[in-house]
Amino acid sequence: MHSKGHFGLALGAMSLIMMPFGLGTNNLVFFTIILSAMLSALPDIDIKWGIPHRKITHNISFALIIGIAFGVIFGYGSGIWYALVGFIGGFMGIMLHLLGDIMTHMAFEPFSPFSHKAYAWKWFYSNSKRANEGFLAFGIFCFFAYVLISAGALSSILS
Repeated sequence: MHSKGHFGLALGAMSLIMMPFGLGTNNLVFFTIILSAMLSALPDIDIKWGIPHRKITHNISFALIIGIAFGVIFGYGSGIWYALVGFIGGFMGIMLHLLGDIMTHMAFEPFSPFSHKAYAWKWFYSNSKRANEGFLAFGIFCFFAYVLISAGALSSILS
């Protein structure tokens, strides 16, 4: 999957997951969704760095490292709630990237180093324009629905 597909998948999935929490105190839930979507393409940095694709940066260990790193960065001097935003945003951004990639034809080991079983659901090719643009549209739709519902604007519009 390409970056816009990953962004859309993360934006949509996190909007749906976080819907029950509303915007959160100081809009922290809102920022968690945005951070997750922004970090969702990070695992593909392996391509730019010239290291084997879908190896080191495409597993749960990398998700934990990124989650902890962003938790520490956001929480340092700001408190536990910001640390939680950093951890959830970082961890979920990477995990949703893995979900997007597992739908493609190229198998990889998402549970490495705990398991070396490779997965690929083979639903579409990673360069599929339809899949990437479809996930982006899904994400934008879900995010706007999340914002409208959380801010109470949707009930005003429908009344």
